[in-house]
Amino acid sequence: MALIFAVIFVFCSCSDDVKNEINSTQPVTQTPSAVNKTDNKDFTDKYAAIKLTFGYDGLENEAQRACYNAMSEISDVITDTTSDSNSYLTEEKFISMNLLDKDIFIALTAYKYDNPGVFWLKESFTSSYYNGGVGIRLCSYYSAEELNKRKAKFDNKVSEIIKPLESEMSEYERELYIHNYLIKNCEYDNAASELVKNNVHSDSGESFTAYGALIECNAVCQGYSDAMSYLLACVGIENTEISGTSQGGNHIWNAVKIDGDWYYLDATWDDHGDEVYQYDYFNITTSQLEYDHTIAETYENMTEEEITGGGSNLGRNFNIFIPDCTEESENYYVKNGAILQGFDEENDVLMGEELLKVALNGDTYYNICVDRNYVDYENACEQLFDPYIYRFQNYVNYANSHLSEYQIDYSASIVKKDKLNVITVKLSYI
Repeated sequence: MALIFAVIFVFCSCSDDVKNEINSTQPVTQTPSAVNKTDNKDFTDKYAAIKLTFGYDGLENEAQRACYNAMSEISDVITDTTSDSNSYLTEEKFISMNLLDKDIFIALTAYKYDNPGVFWLKESFTSSYYNGGVGIRLCSYYSAEELNKRKAKFDNKVSEIIKPLESEMSEYERELYIHNYLIKNCEYDNAASELVKNNVHSDSGESFTAYGALIECNAVCQGYSDAMSYLLACVGIENTEISGTSQGGNHIWNAVKIDGDWYYLDATWDDHGDEVYQYDYFNITTSQLEYDHTIAETYENMTEEEITGGGSNLGRNFNIFIPDCTEESENYYVKNGAILQGFDEENDVLMGEELLKVALNGDTYYNICVDRNYVDYENACEQLFDPYIYRFQNYVNYANSHLSEYQIDYSASIVKKDKLNVITVKLSYI
C-alpha cells in the first residue's frame, strides 16, 4: 500500500492519493550524496562550490540518515508514474529499517534545506510498507524530459549570475553581490502568497523555488531563500535556511556564516520596494531578528503528531539547526555606516568625514550607526535632529566646506531604525 504525505515547509504543501509502482531495491549505506549544483561542477574557477550538510548533521538517528541518503539517490530519477495531482514520482528506494513517519518528514526537510537547488521536488513523498522495511518515493513538478530542459536553463542562469564576481572577494562582498542581484532582479509574488493564505495551492510551485526566483524572477519567501542559499553555496559560503513566522504568516529566511560567525539574512523583507530599507535584514543578530520574526522550534522539541500532522492535518514548521547569531561586525550598517560614539568636536569631524564620502559619491542615504556602548539611541536622535540642538548641522558644515560643485542641503528627512540602532538620513543636494 502506498501512502502520500506532505511536509509543511513554509507555504508549500501537497496531499494526494497516488498511483504507485512497487520497485523495491536493497538499501545502500553511504555518506550524503545530495548535490549543491544541478550539474555537479563548479560554476566558476574563482570560488569552489560547497555542499551544505547542516540538515544532515542535525539528524538524530541512523533511520533518518538512511532516509536522507535514499532521497539523495532518487531525487532526480524521475519516472513516468504520477499521482492523482499529476506529480511525477521518483524511482522507489527501499530502506530495510523500521522507519517512523516522523523520520521521513524530518529527513525530507533536512534534505530540502541542504539542497536548495533541487527546485523540482515538492514537499511531499510516498511511503510503501513491506516486510522488513519501507519504500519511499519523492514527488517532482516536472517529467524527466522537462526537468532536463529546466536544469540546463537554471545552470546557465547561475553561471551568468556568478560570472561577474572578481577573484579574492571577501565572503561579505560575495554575499552582498548575491543579495543585491536577487533584490534587483526578483519581485515578490503577491498572488501566490494570497493563494496560500487562502489554502489554495496552484499546480505550479515555481514561486516557491530557486528556479522561480532566478528564471521567472518572481517568488515568495521560500523562493528567495532557496535562491540565496544555493548561490551562496556555489561561491563557497556556508549557510542554511530557517523556518518560522513573520507578520502573522509562515516565513523562511537564511542564516549565513561569514568569517566564522553566523548572521541572519532575510532577502525577502529587504526587497521592500524602497531603497531606504534595502539592507535592514542584512546580517543581523538573533535579538534584532526577533523584533518581528519568530523562529520555529527544532524538531527535537516537537511530538510526532506536531511534525506529521497526525495523519489528518499538515504538521507544523520546524527547524533542523538554529545557529546563535550574536556578532555585528559584518552587519551592513556597521560596515558601511558612520559610527556615532559621542558628541564632541573629534566625533563631529569623524562623522563629517563619513558624510563627505557619501556626498562625493552622490549617494542619497547617509546611515548613522549609533554605538550603544557610548551613546543612547533616543538621546542620539534628540541631539542630532531636535530643531533646537540639531548637531547634524555640524556634519553638514564639515562636508560642505570640502565640496565645491554642489552642497548638502541642511534640511533632511530621517528614518529611525531603533531595532538596528541606525538612523538613516535622506539627503538632498543644492
